[in-house]
Amino acid sequence: MRLNGPQRIVVVANPRGRVAPDWLETVVRAYMPPGSTVVVRHTRPDTPIHGIIEAYLEHATVAIASGGDGTVSQVAAAILGRPIPLGIIPAGSTNMVAKVSDIPSNPERAVGLIFGQHRRELIDVGKSGERLMLHLGGAGIDARIFTGAKPALKKYLRWGAYVPPAVTGAFAGQSDFTVTVDGVVTHARSSLVLVANSAQLLHSKIHLVGSVSRSDGQFDVLIYTARNPLELAGAGLASLTGYLEAAGQVIRLRGASITIDAEPPVPTELDGEVVGVTPLQIEVLPRSIELIRG
Repeated sequence: MRLNGPQRIVVVANPRGRVAPDWLETVVRAYMPPGSTVVVRHTRPDTPIHGIIEAYLEHATVAIASGGDGTVSQVAAAILGRPIPLGIIPAGSTNMVAKVSDIPSNPERAVGLIFGQHRRELIDVGKSGERLMLHLGGAGIDARIFTGAKPALKKYLRWGAYVPPAVTGAFAGQSDFTVTVDGVVTHARSSLVLVANSAQLLHSKIHLVGSVSRSDGQFDVLIYTARNPLELAGAGLASLTGYLEAAGQVIRLRGASITIDAEPPVPTELDGEVVGVTPLQIEVLPRSIELIRG
């Protein structure tokens, strides 16, 4: 599949990412079909992306997000309900949505994919208030890790920047979680509850658990059962092997309506952006975003 004929392109670029917006605009103009138009807008810390690009969406035929997973999910939220496919230029620290979608990490190759031969995939997304989740969200240690990672280290070390706050987060203690999935309540003492739309972690070949689909109308909920930092470290290693569930280190639930509450409350995140504290509510919107993918 290709983007044939003149296109009206809206690009959202995070100026703090690894790809300079001016360079990106130049490359997009070089690859886009003849007669196309392009508008590039920069993210701003205190302004929702929807407000930045809303005026251009009525006539847009393709949207491109350049940044990390948080930028991608915000652009997806802006185009939700519109027949606009979403292209991704990986420019963040982990870029898991791009990795799962076989999108090249090289920015120019990623642009070439958008305007060249590619596949399309309609994926489920999670809606939480005004935000969307495309890949992974959760409550507990994961949010503490994203809070503690220093922006300068994220730019140069990428996922390595999350190691120090992960160690600190392991000693933060547990909470009494109440997790409700499609009306069924589960109580557990835990340090971490994840909600997964796809199970890859850090790399497309590293799977938390097996048999997770982005288009089945359900999310997987993983309640970690580790009781102390040592057991949590073991669960972390198991997360890198794909044997997390087989090792008995998580309670796994599946459903389309998810509420996570905790006492004491814990921080929450969606696609790597901290969004507040528990309770966290997520509703699955089946096959509602069309991704341009490899």
